[in-house]
Amino acid sequence: MLLLVKFLAFQNLVGNLMINNIIADSFSRIKNAQSAHNLETTVLYSKFMLEVLVILRNEGYIRGFSLDSGEIKIFLKYLNKKPMFRNINLISKPSRRVYYSISNLLKKNTQTGTFVISTSQGLFSSRDAIKKNLGGEVVCYIN
Repeated sequence: MLLLVKFLAFQNLVGNLMINNIIADSFSRIKNAQSAHNLETTVLYSKFMLEVLVILRNEGYIRGFSLDSGEIKIFLKYLNKKPMFRNINLISKPSRRVYYSISNLLKKNTQTGTFVISTSQGLFSSRDAIKKNLGGEVVCYIN
């Protein structure tokens, strides 16, 4: 009985480990699921990640997502058995924040991918940030 109590306490402790960067963890899970050609994957729930996924859906990179208990199930999108995006690069990190002004966004927007920008008015894709004439912290680059 005592052994069972210790095991359950250990399992509860391991199950509740804190992830330092939930965005980097989520992007790793998405990349791994795409390389395995999975149709769906799950990531841990956070409001920030939910907003990023709304942008990915609106830009056409994923089919959609649904909320489960404490997790978000992401439905990945493929075209001719190839993922809709090749890579997600995390630009701003906890150790190094990167900010782009509107002029930097205009220069960098010639690339084929999409930046996700965190502004004072919320998260936007680079296209929407340029339309609203906003700069901000660059969360990631999707291509």
